[in-house]
Amino acid sequence: MIQMPIAKEFANSVTFPDTARMFYCIGAQKAGTTWLYQYLSRSTDVHFPPAKEVHYFDIETGQNTLSYDIRLKALRQIVETLEAQGNSPKQETLDRLENLVSLLSIHGGQTATDHARYIRYLCKGYAGQKVIADITPAYAILPKRKFSEMAEIGNAKFLFIMRDPVARMWSQIRMGVSARLGPDVTQSELQLACITHAETLIASGRMARVERADYLSTLSRLEHAVPDDHWRTIFYENLFNPKSLDNICRFLNIKPVQAPLSDHVNRGKPVKLPTDLREKMRSVFASQYDGIRKRYGSEVPAEWRV
Repeated sequence: MIQMPIAKEFANSVTFPDTARMFYCIGAQKAGTTWLYQYLSRSTDVHFPPAKEVHYFDIETGQNTLSYDIRLKALRQIVETLEAQGNSPKQETLDRLENLVSLLSIHGGQTATDHARYIRYLCKGYAGQKVIADITPAYAILPKRKFSEMAEIGNAKFLFIMRDPVARMWSQIRMGVSARLGPDVTQSELQLACITHAETLIASGRMARVERADYLSTLSRLEHAVPDDHWRTIFYENLFNPKSLDNICRFLNIKPVQAPLSDHVNRGKPVKLPTDLREKMRSVFASQYDGIRKRYGSEVPAEWRV
């Protein structure tokens, strides 16, 4: 039985509800977090804030200026739309403006450890659920001190999702190249562009420096910042089965979620990874494969050994 946390006071008299526990899901890009979000959204025990990925801590630490810039750009676009609508603004536009301003308002606390505005945003619409969740994969790159701060909010629990490094990187490349080339790209053009991009990343050394692919570093920071019984790992390859999902619900002390195990989301266009390129990418991530095998042994999915 999980002991419910005592309400903790934060700046501006904002408290995290003493009836709830905080839950963070972090992980590499293209590692099933969107699917898990949709799955847990079906639970009456879990509350989510309005934005699917809040990106609070990574923006606050300066590690993700892109997301903040995207939100500012969206704000400017909404303002332009309102100006075009004159003195008869559409309700949809006003709703978008209200939601975006609310999201932007989480930033700018009085101190680096003042998370009152963030907590207020998390609790928008809260109705007594056992768990308040923030599923933001990019948190995986946060420094140890931020994990420590996060752990103090609502006696938080963490889930770290890992995916076969090569498969994850190839999926990320495919998604990025597809977005850049647009929907009219042919399959052969997409294939060639993905291969070229991957080869460039390898040759430049940038593939080896992708922070969210450094699972071992994230694991080390979690170990040193979060109590052992407050964090778990799961392999993406095992995520989509009832036993793993029941284990997640048990970890969160919530009722098992009754939901169809639908297909993975955000698959995109399939693009074959050539064998020779796969071997080059495996060499780039050799230390990750070795370290995860040493740590988890036979628990490592078969897909990681292909």
